[in-house]
Order: sequence, then structure tokens, then C-alpha cells
Amino acid sequence: MKQYTPGEAWRTGPVALMWFCLLCTSGVNNFGIAFQVPLGNEVGFAGGIVATAMSLKAIVNGTGRGVIGRLFDRYGRKQCLIFVCIVLGLSQYGILWSGNINNLPLFLVFSSISGFGGGAIFPMFAAMTADYFGENNNASNYGLVYSSKLVSGLPGSGMGAVVAHRSPSESAR
Repeated sequence: MKQYTPGEAWRTGPVALMWFCLLCTSGVNNFGIAFQVPLGNEVGFAGGIVATAMSLKAIVNGTGRGVIGRLFDRYGRKQCLIFVCIVLGLSQYGILWSGNINNLPLFLVFSSISGFGGGAIFPMFAAMTADYFGENNNASNYGLVYSSKLVSGLPGSGMGAVVAHRSPSESAR
């Protein structure tokens, strides 16, 4: 397998596509983090419960990073990437829906599911970077892909803040 330098990797189609895909998934993850706490507070969940939801999200985030490697090896990169993107995206709707119907158990469940998806995306992209561009420059090449996370923070967090400042009745419309 050819071992790509960062410059060679950047000039290929896959690195730009991976960069864009990680930009989108990181943006969704940042969106979820930015709107979950204000939404929980706004719908009347106690501060300790909202903190518990965020703690569960963080715990499952770390677990997702460990579990996804096994799933990757068993089911393949493409299937796992599609699965994690769907889980991450749908869980944001689940958090919003559970807040709107004031269902605390579902809020905690969807927060945990979101944590899994948000944690699993990063090791998947690290592994795919090595698959596409070789091991010799993997840290530098993954750094190129991971740099999209810097850009994703602005729109992801900004949109989360917009959603969080709407009342639950407005969000349901």
C-alpha cells in the first residue's frame, strides 16, 4: 500500500470527503451538546438531572469510542459509518422530542445514545485515514481530517443555541 504524505493525501478525493463528513458529524455532535442543557432547564428538568444526562452522555461517549472498533472489524467501515451517522442524527431529535413531551427517562436515554454516536465518529475516521493513506503518516493525515472539528464548532454550537432559546411549544411547530 502506498504511504501518503499529508500533501499527497490532501490532493486526493477521499481526504476532502472525509473532512466534510467529519465536519458534518462533529457539527451535529456540537449541536447536541449546545442545546441539551438549556433545553433540559427550559422544560423544567432539575439541574442535577440535566447534569446527570450530560454525565451519561460523556460516559457513553467514551464507551462508544471503544465499542466501535469491534463493530468496525465485524461489520465493515461503510456500514458502521452509516449506522453511527444515523444514530447521532436521530438521537438529537429524540432529545428534543423527549424534552418537548417532558419525559425525563427518554431524555436520559436519547442523551446516552447521542453520546455513543458522538464518541464513535472519531476513532472511525482515524481508522479510515490509515486504511486510505497508510500508517506511516497517519497522525499527520488524521490531523488534516480532524481539523474539520475546528470549523464544525461554530455552526454546530450556534444552531444548538438557536434551538435552545426557542420554547418547547415553538420547537414542536
